[in-house]
Amino acid sequence: MSAVATSATDIRPALVAAGLLLLVARRPVPGAVAMTVAAGSLAVASRGQRARRVRPLHAGLVTALGIVAFAASRLFGRATPLPAPPLTIAADVVAAVAEEAFFRHLMFQVLQPFGPVVAVAGTAAAFAAIHIPMYGLRSVPLNFAAGLLFGWQRHATGTWTSPAASHVIANLLSR
Repeated sequence: MSAVATSATDIRPALVAAGLLLLVARRPVPGAVAMTVAAGSLAVASRGQRARRVRPLHAGLVTALGIVAFAASRLFGRATPLPAPPLTIAADVVAAVAEEAFFRHLMFQVLQPFGPVVAVAGTAAAFAAIHIPMYGLRSVPLNFAAGLLFGWQRHATGTWTSPAASHVIANLLSR
């Protein structure tokens, strides 16, 4: 193992801790998106294991299943979508991608050596917990379930782009 790989591996837990602090400290104000982007940037900047190659059909199917799950929940939820200004829509997209870069890229890599169950459940629990300051305790079951779906997608595809796509759709459908 090279010195570069060793030093990158050594700092990943610190990057996870820093990202969690940023995400927990955010509040529903304009700076919240900046803090989320900062956490996602820490994740993208981290060096880690290369994702395994997956067949495009497999990755597409896993992504489609996530999107269908959120679309179905939307059908049984609020009947009338709420209008949202373009800046809010853009913030929802950026936040979803940044959160997935952090949770399903960086944090998943840190937890993966402990097994897929720990990686999936651990990232889901952290995902649910960081949403408490913004949405309250009643959001925990929904966010934990969403985190489990995103974690399964990450495990099944070997990449964080599938859960990122599902998370973007989930955020847009929640408007």
